[in-house]
Amino acid sequence: MVIAEDRWFRTVPCDKQRVHAMFEWIAANDAVYGLGDTPLKVYQRWTEQVLAETGTTATLAP
Repeated sequence: MVIAEDRWFRTVPCDKQRVHAMFEWIAANDAVYGLGDTPLKVYQRWTEQVLAETGTTATLAP
């Protein structure tokens, strides 16, 4: 028997890895995007933009 919730929770680490990879890739391409040269700087700029556009803090944690 497969429980859907179990399958969902197993994908969370993979999703987090993808998010980290995205911030790393953006940082590696800082000359193009200008969001920061480290994943942390990119994340900080991204959260600032989310706040500016939505008026609320980002719910995605690094």
